[in-house]
Amino acid sequence: MPLSAARACAVAACVALLGACAAGPGPRSARSADDGHERFAEAFEHMQNEAWDDAHAALTALAADGVDDAQLQLNLGIVYARTQRLDEALAALQSAKALAPQAAAVHNELGIVLRQRGDFAGAATAYRAAIAADPAYANAHYNLGVLLDLYLRQHAQALTHYETYLSLAPGEDKTVQSWVKDLRRRAATGPTTASSDERVERR
Repeated sequence: MPLSAARACAVAACVALLGACAAGPGPRSARSADDGHERFAEAFEHMQNEAWDDAHAALTALAADGVDDAQLQLNLGIVYARTQRLDEALAALQSAKALAPQAAAVHNELGIVLRQRGDFAGAATAYRAAIAADPAYANAHYNLGVLLDLYLRQHAQALTHYETYLSLAPGEDKTVQSWVKDLRRRAATGPTTASSDERVERR
């Protein structure tokens, strides 16, 4: 996938699952609604371009104007996570979770941040909550599979989630297919130590 498309998908995967990517607060008037949508769209464009400082400025300006909804907090959480401000990311995502407890994208992003903070049990709980909210959320199955495989060493469960991911994901993911083959081989031949690698979570 081209880099520009990958960037767009990484952000859109989160915001699209919560709602319209440029969704704003309830309108006080037609003009304020249009302005809110435009400003959310501007922030989203910055996120797609990985212009994190600009995205942060746009989102915090909306917050300063009294916008306090799950979409805003999720996007702030993404921006903080991508700039390694994990404490602030966690706070924003917890606010988003309180505002939209059934939003699968919020739980998935929360799982990513908790894994980065070293809270593997908390990350597993968050990914499972994302799957409970949306059983067809392919990337949540992928992320849980990686967590179980590399960090928690629960390989049988990881295999299940990798296989579910492959059944849900569009197209053919040969990388994950190779992980599935490796886990099946290790299950057949006896336990071995999995090779360490850097598998990046998916949004």
